[in-house]
Amino acid sequence: MKTTKEKGFEVSGSGCSEYRHVTVRVVQLKDESSIRNWLDDWHDKWSFQGLTISCQMDSSSLHPYGWDITYKDVYTLTLADAQKKVKTLRSIQTKMGNYAKTRGEASTYGEYASRVGEAIGITSVVKHLGGEGPWYNDQTFHYLPIGDMRYLIAEKVSSAMDELGHKKAA
Repeated sequence: MKTTKEKGFEVSGSGCSEYRHVTVRVVQLKDESSIRNWLDDWHDKWSFQGLTISCQMDSSSLHPYGWDITYKDVYTLTLADAQKKVKTLRSIQTKMGNYAKTRGEASTYGEYASRVGEAIGITSVVKHLGGEGPWYNDQTFHYLPIGDMRYLIAEKVSSAMDELGHKKAA
């Protein structure tokens, strides 16, 4: 099996009773149809392990809100790891500021997440095709160009809005 150290985005949705979230995270693109969690020891300069772009929705809002870039599920952290994560976040923040100056602020969560992808060099997004279970090895994915991410996000947002009882998704 051909394995690469190319990074891509995975879009997922989750939630509980009153709230839903759409999360985008960095994954390793392994071969033509599989992915795995990103590990930082594959990249010397930036820290992508645990990096997530998320938003929240609830029944009182027609649009996602609370867009944010965070590190999620960080279980151990050395000073060197923390410095690398701060460097990554600062670089993203600087690039996002430059994009806002030249293009205006992002008007949707999909546009915001796409700009983050551009800032860190993401070129692909994965679409889940099938399979269930806790392991990526049990699932099948299809790689799409990063430009298609807005459609995957719109699909997740629409699904979340439907679950919250909205007739029209944002």
